[in-house]
Amino acid sequence: LKGQKAKPMDSTFFTWVLLGGAFISVYGQSENTTSTTMITTNSTTNSTSTQPEANSTMTTTEPSTITTSKTTATPSTTTGCPLLWKPLEDKCYKLSNKKANIQGAKDDCQKQQAKLASVTSKEIDDLINSLGEPHREEGDEDGITIGAMQADNEGDWAWQDGSPWGYENWSGGEPNDHQGVEDCAEIVLNVHDRQLEPGYWNDVGCFKFNHFVCSKPRGRM
Repeated sequence: LKGQKAKPMDSTFFTWVLLGGAFISVYGQSENTTSTTMITTNSTTNSTSTQPEANSTMTTTEPSTITTSKTTATPSTTTGCPLLWKPLEDKCYKLSNKKANIQGAKDDCQKQQAKLASVTSKEIDDLINSLGEPHREEGDEDGITIGAMQADNEGDWAWQDGSPWGYENWSGGEPNDHQGVEDCAEIVLNVHDRQLEPGYWNDVGCFKFNHFVCSKPRGRM
């Protein structure tokens, strides 16, 4: 290894020598003392960082969205009536799927923003008769409760929703207010053992459990 020799001296010496791209540092003290040689390499180290190639394709799957819907009675775009309601003129009509006395029927209609149906024309009468036809065929029902009620003073009838009284379709001999307790009305579906005519009206006790018909203006939820 060729380099520059340090000259003996009484003091500390320090010499750098460039040889073959390396710095040689010679450090020592006075003559006849042991010198120390330090070699520092001043070279550039090229390091290559190798990362494995991603040969696979990462697929991100978006979480599926589950939409639940609650079935509600929304107006039809063509009839203005909720689902399962039948339109006629400016109102919608629906036959109940359960039986109730007059108070239960009124409450159920009110929950649907409706009232017991007022039968103010033959067209409405015919519609309600058609709604009850399945029960007439099965023979399981006496009649369908409508919104006609007799006033407390006996004799005067009125519609629950305030519609004017005019059209009537009582069965022969009705209303007879049997035993003074028949203050509500039904459209007769099945005569059974009664002296009545199917499709006509009969006065009944307001405690009687029947299917019933609600009505409300078109466009109402």
